Amino acid sequence: MDSSTAHAGLGGSDTGAAVGRPREIQRAPRDQRLGGRVLFMIGSLIGYSLAELLVKGLMLVQLLVRIFTGAPSERLLDPGERLSRYIYTAWRYLCFCADHPPWPMSRWR
Repeated sequence: MDSSTAHAGLGGSDTGAAVGRPREIQRAPRDQRLGGRVLFMIGSLIGYSLAELLVKGLMLVQLLVRIFTGAPSERLLDPGERLSRYIYTAWRYLCFCADHPPWPMSRWR
């Protein structure tokens, strides 16, 4: 088995998008981006931890409101939706499923 056959199962040839460039040269920018991503991941973990704390408080308040009034608080539904969306975005970034970091490292979605 030659080297092009060995790499074909792993997603392509040695040259990739830049024809004629060795694989090591193509990896250098990605490795440099990884260092920045690690910093963004640390920030994302801190943001996630704060969001998780807020969600737990929100869940407790919504539960108490539901117990005493029979219905969830309409005013707390939107913040709950936004926090859950933020947590989902943070986890996708932390698990390398997305390349865009969550807020505050990028625009709030």
